Amino acid sequence: METLKKLIIEERVRQTEKWGKQQLSLTGWLLVLQEEMGEVARAMLDDDPEAARHQREEAVQVTAVVVQMCEWLSELHGWPCSAEELLDRTFLKYEFNLGDPATSYIQLTQLVGAFAELILSRANAHNDEISKIARKLTIFGLELTYRLLDVEEVSDSLTIPMAK
Repeated sequence: METLKKLIIEERVRQTEKWGKQQLSLTGWLLVLQEEMGEVARAMLDDDPEAARHQREEAVQVTAVVVQMCEWLSELHGWPCSAEELLDRTFLKYEFNLGDPATSYIQLTQLVGAFAELILSRANAHNDEISKIARKLTIFGLELTYRLLDVEEVSDSLTIPMAK
């Protein structure tokens, strides 16, 4: 899991260096996330020899955006949490398995839809629901990225025991 964590943290650093600390509205986060999800879908449809690498890069970007959104939400709730803390907590609670990346993508898409529904319903009163969806987005983003890792990286990370 260290490989996965490292990829996401590096992307978060790159995002912060490029755009600074983002203070978007919920709608803004949704739009950024949808744009990144579209790039993953495009990469998953591509049959270019570099497609696997590109898919992983795009999945890392999606997950890093979700992690950044979770950081933002945690600050709003008064308990700031760094990307590293968020990832560590997630890795302690969940075990990711090798499976079809498309399944993880579809699960992410469902959650993005649920997130959009909350925004449309003026979900400011539903902060707990937004936080739950954000946590699930993190989980499925990590799972998608995990499923797209190179075989050597996956076999290395499988040796790390994880609590359920």
